[in-house]
Amino acid sequence: MVFISGNGNDHTVWADLEARVRELGYGTVVYDRAGLGQSPLFSLPYTIDAEADALAKTLAQRRVAEPVVLVAHSYGGLIAALFAEGNSTVAAIVLVDAVVPNELGAPVVDDILRTYRPQYEEVRRVAPRLAKAVIPVVEGFPATARRMERVEIDPEVPLIFVAAEKRDAKSDAANRYVEQRRREFIAASARREYVVAKGSGHNVMQDHPDEVMAAIRRALDAAEVGARRSR
Repeated sequence: MVFISGNGNDHTVWADLEARVRELGYGTVVYDRAGLGQSPLFSLPYTIDAEADALAKTLAQRRVAEPVVLVAHSYGGLIAALFAEGNSTVAAIVLVDAVVPNELGAPVVDDILRTYRPQYEEVRRVAPRLAKAVIPVVEGFPATARRMERVEIDPEVPLIFVAAEKRDAKSDAANRYVEQRRREFIAASARREYVVAKGSGHNVMQDHPDEVMAAIRRALDAAEVGARRSR
C-alpha cells in the first residue's frame, strides 16, 4: 500500500493508518513528496509529471512488490491518477478528500490562486523550506489543470472516495463546481464508491481515521478479488 500526501503534508499524517495496514500483514510505503519530510526539493521547474515520475522511481528503487493499492490525500490524488493511468500494477485506489483529474476547472484554479498568493510572504518568513516546496505547486496549478484534462483512470480499477463533510476555504462557486465534477468522476464507473465522513474536515485521515480504514479494507478486499480473477 502506497500513501501519498497532499500539498504541505509529509508522511506523519499517515502514521496511524500505516500501522493498522501493517498489522493486517501488508507492506507499506509512505511517500514524502519533494521538499517535504525527508525528501529533497526538485532541482528543475515544478511539473505534476515530475511528481508522478518521482513516485514511480521511488517504488522501483525500493523494489516494491506488485500489485499496489494507492491511498492519496488532497493534491496527492492528482499524483495517484497520473501514476495509475495505464499502469496495470495499480489494483485499487482510495482517495481521501482528494483532487480528481476533472476537477481543476477555471473556477477552482482561480480560487486557489486568489486564496494562497496573499499567504506567500508569511509562509516564506515562518517556514522557508516549506515555502520552496508548496509555492511552486500552487503556481503550477494552471499548467497542472491543463495536464490533468487528458488523464483517465481505468474504470475497472476499484476506487473509493472518502469525502470531508466540512468544506475548505474555497468559494461557494468553486465548491459547487468541485462537487459536480467529483460526482461525475464517480459516476463514470460502477467500481467507484463515494463516502462522506460525517463531521470531518479536509484532513479526514486524522479527523476520522476509522472511516478511511474501512475504505482501505474494502479496497484491499477488491484488490484481492481482482488478483484471484487474473490468475
